[in-house]
Amino acid sequence: FTKVKPLLNVTRTDEALREALDLKKANEEKLEKTEQAFVEMEKNFRQTSEEKSILQEQLDRERDAFQEADDMRQRLQTRKQELEELLNDQMERFDEEEEKVINLTEEKKKP
Repeated sequence: FTKVKPLLNVTRTDEALREALDLKKANEEKLEKTEQAFVEMEKNFRQTSEEKSILQEQLDRERDAFQEADDMRQRLQTRKQELEELLNDQMERFDEEEEKVINLTEEKKKP
């Protein structure tokens, strides 16, 4: 029994060592998977940030274009009002001139 007892300790130590090595290997595999997942998430984050930046630039350009179009619309609306006022003035003036012509024509016919 005295010779077997040290062998039992060695066997237990070997088992404990094997379990520790298995645990270490499992932890290393988990670490490797976690690192790979981190690298993938970091890559996705960079890609998403780049896409966000591109979309922000596009939004800014579209916002500027919309603002320019709105400014142009306002200028055209103002110009339209000015031209309508000018047309109304010209129509009134034409009507006045037409009345004068009619009156002068009638006066000429009256001798």
